[in-house]
Amino acid sequence: MSELAITKRTFGIEWELADVVRASVEMPDGFVWDKDEIVQNTDMSEGRKTVPIGGELNTDPMHLCHKDFARLKQFIDSARQNGAQAIRDLALQVHIYIGDLTVDEVKNIFYLSYYTSGLLKEICHTPEYSDLQIYRPSPTLEKYVGIKAATDFRGIERVFENNSCKGYDRCIVNIASYFKRKTVEFRCFNSTTSFEEMVNCVMFSYRFVQYAITHNEDDFKQINSINDFASLIKAPLSLPICPPPTHLLCRR
Repeated sequence: MSELAITKRTFGIEWELADVVRASVEMPDGFVWDKDEIVQNTDMSEGRKTVPIGGELNTDPMHLCHKDFARLKQFIDSARQNGAQAIRDLALQVHIYIGDLTVDEVKNIFYLSYYTSGLLKEICHTPEYSDLQIYRPSPTLEKYVGIKAATDFRGIERVFENNSCKGYDRCIVNIASYFKRKTVEFRCFNSTTSFEEMVNCVMFSYRFVQYAITHNEDDFKQINSINDFASLIKAPLSLPICPPPTHLLCRR
C-alpha cells in the first residue's frame, strides 16, 4: 500500500470559464491558459487561443496548503472581476497524483468509480445526458471486465486506448490520465466561480482516492446510497450544480 501522506499527494486543476477576459486576470506563477482547448461563451462565441474571451485555466501541481489555496483564490477572485461565468457543460477537472500507486491500487480507484457511478452523477450534478457524450461517460461493464483481467499497467492502458486525439477513453473518473500525467482525473464536476465549491471538489477527489486505496471491492459494493457514500468516504457533498440550459452548447 502507498505510504504517501495525503498532504504530500499533489493536485492540479483544469478550470473552464466562459466570458472571462483572459488578459485582465491576475495569474499566479505556474497558472496558464490552455492554448488548445475551446470554451463556449454565453454569446455562443468560442474562447480559444486567437479569441481573448473565455478559456481553460491549467494549474501547476499544488499541495493541500494555505499558500496554494490562496493562489487559487487570487485567481478566481480576479476571474470573476473580469467577467468569468460558469455555464452549462463547462467543467472543473481535478487531478490527483497517483504515480506512486501499485497496479491493484489504481484498479481499486476504477472499481470504486464503477460501483458508485450512478451516485457520482447524482452527487456531482452531472448532466443526465453525460453518458451520450465522449468526455465524461460512466465506466462500462466492458471496461470493468478489462480492468479485472489486467495484471500490469500496460494491461490497464490497453482497456482505455483509442485512436482519438486524446488517445484514451476518459470516464467520469479517468484513470487513463495515469499514462499521460501520473494522475487520476475527476471529470465529474461542473465549473464554478465559487472558491468554496472549488475547494470541495478538490477535497472530494482526495477523499475518493484515499478510500479507494485503503479498501477493497467488497467494501465498494456496500455503497448503495448517498448516505452510504457520505458516511464511508466522508467527501464533501456541496458541489457545483449544473446550471439550467440557456442555449444549445456544443462540445468536441
